[in-house]
Amino acid sequence: MKRILLSIALCGVLTTANTQSFQLVKNLYDQTESLLYDYDAGMTYFNGKLYFTSHYGDIVVSDGTSSGTQIVSNLGMTHMTALSFHKNRFVPMGNKLYYKNRRNELCVTDGTTNGTYVVADIHPTDSTNQYGVATIMGATSDKLFFAGNDGVNGFELWVSDGTANGTRMIKDFAPGLVGSFETSSRHHVGTIIDNKLYFFANDRTNGWEPWVSDGTEAGTFMLINSNPTGHCSDFMANSWGGYGASEMKFFSYKDAVYFIAYRGIYKTDGTTAGTTLELSG
Repeated sequence: MKRILLSIALCGVLTTANTQSFQLVKNLYDQTESLLYDYDAGMTYFNGKLYFTSHYGDIVVSDGTSSGTQIVSNLGMTHMTALSFHKNRFVPMGNKLYYKNRRNELCVTDGTTNGTYVVADIHPTDSTNQYGVATIMGATSDKLFFAGNDGVNGFELWVSDGTANGTRMIKDFAPGLVGSFETSSRHHVGTIIDNKLYFFANDRTNGWEPWVSDGTEAGTFMLINSNPTGHCSDFMANSWGGYGASEMKFFSYKDAVYFIAYRGIYKTDGTTAGTTLELSG
């Protein structure tokens, strides 16, 4: 029976640059189909180990040895597809990795079976898997930001300290079930700079515009309404599910943050007063 060659993919990552050959690390599944899709499977190298999700949605961790390669949870991420691989990723906070499982629950792993568990289920009555955590947008040393839907407020910005009691919605940008992110907001990611999350959102009043959050409601606000008559980017607004938002990035340079919005390149110090158009074009 043909062995699954996911472990060969592991070898390619874990062996040294001088190694010219591949070897099987471990045969996790004795079946004939491929264990990995062609996409990255959320592969993350963290604290000397490689973490990834298998074709079956299992969370696997490996240190490059057979004894150190194991399935730590069978309630992993969703199967990989071209449109879903952005949401299948691990995000480090502290000494642990956080991810959303296929039931859209916020989960954590420290690389052990006992240390892999559900942190919070923000919509426990959902049987359709259409709500809950949409995507993890980024993390500081002690705050994990994600887009989530509790079935009441639509997809909004949430924060977690890694505990159920410390997981909450930060701000209701767009009151009601519509939310500030599209239903396909799994594609939305943010940029962490100086312990703040910079991201794009749509409050249904000003369109897609740049925002910042320090994890509190008072510290979460729109930086600038770059286009008062529309969106900061037509590409962002017209792309599938606002997919363009994941392509709109923020960059730090010489104690300032830069981003592209309507009419050019903007500079910000993280405040509305300190957000200006630097280069028009």
